[in-house]
Amino acid sequence: MKKTIKMISKQFIIVVIGSSQILYSCGQNKQPQELTKKHIKDEVATDSKCEINIEYLKTKFLGKPLSANKDLNGCFVIKDTLMDGDDGVTWSAKSYKRNKEMSFLLESSWIDTGHITRITIFDSQIKSLEGIGIGNSLKDIYNKINKKTTPMPDGYLAFGDLKDQHITYIMDINGYPALQEGRIWDIDKMPKDVKINSIVIN
Repeated sequence: MKKTIKMISKQFIIVVIGSSQILYSCGQNKQPQELTKKHIKDEVATDSKCEINIEYLKTKFLGKPLSANKDLNGCFVIKDTLMDGDDGVTWSAKSYKRNKEMSFLLESSWIDTGHITRITIFDSQIKSLEGIGIGNSLKDIYNKINKKTTPMPDGYLAFGDLKDQHITYIMDINGYPALQEGRIWDIDKMPKDVKINSIVIN
């Protein structure tokens, strides 16, 4: 599968795998030179009927050992992934796919390669207990998010969940030049049809 890597700041890079875009925090102000995927193996079969929610993922995985997570057997195809950064730094990740599409990604960090420090959700079927998920608009989530935007690199817009500081909603601002260029920071002046395109738990 084709993979594209794009540097957007010294702290963040975008990795495009197929139709999925993954925002990585590089940490420690280090600029990664290369990010590769290797040591990949299938662990389980696919079952499109598996239903989980955001709170389940947070409770089940965040802060837990990455190597021990082979849960949801029969629901996803799971692949172990080793990420390589600059200066030979590596960190582990585990991708969960459903119907050949990326559902969510579990990541460690190069500071702690053994535990899950970040979960990124791409699957519209995975929602919060309040029903928030991929595809919901700013209008839909307005009363459930912090009105101040989450600090992000230029060209990105995100809001934190009002009740859970571990959950961040990344918005799709393609086609909204004023948002992409950072000319609108007042949520009440933003287009209300901007939609969530990924959800991060960390």
